[in-house]
Amino acid sequence: AVEAALPLLHPGCFLLVGAGELAARSSLRLLFETEKTLAALPCYHDETENIQALIRARLEKEGLSVAREAVEYLTAHLGNDRGVTLAELEKLALYTHGRGIVAFEDAQALIEGNRETQLDSIAFAVAERNAA
Repeated sequence: AVEAALPLLHPGCFLLVGAGELAARSSLRLLFETEKTLAALPCYHDETENIQALIRARLEKEGLSVAREAVEYLTAHLGNDRGVTLAELEKLALYTHGRGIVAFEDAQALIEGNRETQLDSIAFAVAERNAA
């Protein structure tokens, strides 16, 4: 359907397709990777184990241990964007500096629902033709 629509699109218009994670051999992915007028923007979520390891490593680097409940909460609320995750962990490290431990209540007080944002910022940038 996408391939058939390409010749019908007005040059001043664009088509945004959200497809989730596609296999390397997916015909849709191959079309977007090979067609000169299309582009593929891969955006992958971190796996649970990776998020947990990142949480522990980043906070331990600041001399903080992390309560199990805090790790679980952070894992559930972070991970959609590596940059946002690191920024939130830095904020949490500053908030708990000098206490030695990040408790569940600390994580809950500071971390917002980052999974909600998902790919909104990319979609808005594309819609506004903001390549930067």
